[in-house]
Amino acid sequence: MDNNIELITGNEIRHKTYFENNYIVDSLIKGNKVSILTGGSKTGKSTLALQLANSVSKGIPFLNNNTIQCDVLYICLDNDEDLIAERLKLMNLEMDDSVVFCFNKNIVLEDTSSNQDDILLLEVVTETLISHPFLRLVIIDLFDNIRNLTIKTEANNVKDTEDMEYLKGIADGLKIHILLLNHDTKNGTQNGYCSSKGGVKLVGSCNGTYLHLIRSGIGQTSATLEVGGRNIKEEILQLHLDTSTLTYSLSEENINDDMPYEIGIIRNYIIKNNGYSGTISNLLQLTKLTIAANRASRLLNTHKDLLASEGITFSIDPSRSNGRIYTFQVEQKDDKDDTLCI
Repeated sequence: MDNNIELITGNEIRHKTYFENNYIVDSLIKGNKVSILTGGSKTGKSTLALQLANSVSKGIPFLNNNTIQCDVLYICLDNDEDLIAERLKLMNLEMDDSVVFCFNKNIVLEDTSSNQDDILLLEVVTETLISHPFLRLVIIDLFDNIRNLTIKTEANNVKDTEDMEYLKGIADGLKIHILLLNHDTKNGTQNGYCSSKGGVKLVGSCNGTYLHLIRSGIGQTSATLEVGGRNIKEEILQLHLDTSTLTYSLSEENINDDMPYEIGIIRNYIIKNNGYSGTISNLLQLTKLTIAANRASRLLNTHKDLLASEGITFSIDPSRSNGRIYTFQVEQKDDKDDTLCI
C-alpha cells in the first residue's frame, strides 16, 4: 500500500477530539471557521453585522443568542468612516476599544498586483492581534472588495474555491472566525444556498455558517434570516427592523412546535392579509419562501386540519390542472386571537 495514503476507521474518528464547541454566538457562529452573511442591496447586512460586533465585544445576547465576549475587527471597505460614525449614533451603539475598525480601501486578499500601496489581509489581522490579543471575530464588509478579481475570474469557480481555502487557512492558523458580507446574485433562485454571489461553489467552500438576509424593499420593517451551514441547525428567523434606530430584533411571534416553519410563515401571511387567492408559486414569492411549489402544496394538505383549528381554511379550483388557484379564508371571530406563529 502507498505510504502516502492514510486510513482511519469510523471508531477512531468517533473517539478522537478534533475541536471544541467554542461558539462565539450560540447556534450561529462557532470555531475557527469562515462564515457568509449575504443579502440583496440595502437589506441591512452592515446593520446586522454592526449589531453582531457590538454584542460580541460586550458579551451580550445577539438575536436572543448568548455570546462569548471577545475583541472584534471590522474591516469596512464599503462605507466611509463618517457614515459608520453616523450609523453607530443612530443605532445607539456605544462601542469601546474591544471593537477595532479599519477603513483602508487597499486591503487585498493576496499580493497579485504591482501596486505597492496594497495591504495584505493577513498583515492587518496579525497586527491587530498584537494590540488586541483577544481578537476572535473578523468581519469583512464586503468580500468582493478584498479580492483581486478580473473580468475572467469574477465568475470563476476555481477562483472562488481558492479564495475561500486561503481564508480558511487564515482563520484556522490565527484561531479566529471570519464573517464575509456578500451580495446576493442578480438571478433569482428558490434555493437559499444558491442566493449568494458566487453561487453553490462559494457557499459550498464555506466551512462555517451561511446567513441569508431577506427584506423586500424600502420602508419594509419585516425581514427573514435564513440560517444554515456545516453542522449548523437550519432555521428561519423572523426579524423586525426598527427604521428609526436601524436595528434588528427577533419578531415577537409565538412558536407552534406542531407546525413546520414554512406553514407557519404562510399562516402568518394569510392572517395579516385576511386571506389569499392565487397560485402557490406566487404565494411563495410573497412570503419569501425558497421551497418548491409542489412541496408547499403537500405540506398544506398534510397540515390542513391544523390550519383549520386556527381558523384558516382553503379550497382548490379543480378546473385548472396547471397553476392551480388556492383560495384561503380566515374565520372571523369577535375575540380574535391575532398572535402569530413561525
